[in-house]
Amino acid sequence: MSDEIRAQALVVAEAREEYMRLRTQYTDSHDAWVETTKELHTLVKDAEGIQGTAEATLKDIALAAYLESQDKRPGPGVEIKVGTKLTYEPEEAFAWAKEHGLALMLNVRSFEALAKANPIPCVTSEPEPKTTISTDLRKALKTEDDKSLWS
Repeated sequence: MSDEIRAQALVVAEAREEYMRLRTQYTDSHDAWVETTKELHTLVKDAEGIQGTAEATLKDIALAAYLESQDKRPGPGVEIKVGTKLTYEPEEAFAWAKEHGLALMLNVRSFEALAKANPIPCVTSEPEPKTTISTDLRKALKTEDDKSLWS
């Protein structure tokens, strides 16, 4: 094993150990905080549900008033905004988009999966090396030390 790789592996092992120590400390602190705020959390969730129901009811009442009167300001603090709803068959829309060369988007994930499975003329493929690091570097370094003792 090169000295440079070994030295960097030790740096990574120590960094991982420090990260795990701090992560454990953080998790313990977070868990304690969650426990002490459990009742407040329940109250907030309940209030959120009540608020959501109240808002939905107000929107329903306001929309009914608008449909009856066409008044876009049916009450204080409430406004009706009229948008446009489009309805179409996706297959027909895609055919139109292809014909006009507009509104087309490549699904990269699907395209690359197809290209990996079957050659596509406009795609080149080449090996891409990726480095992995042992999850237990201390053990890997010790094993390497043991090997070097017997070599």
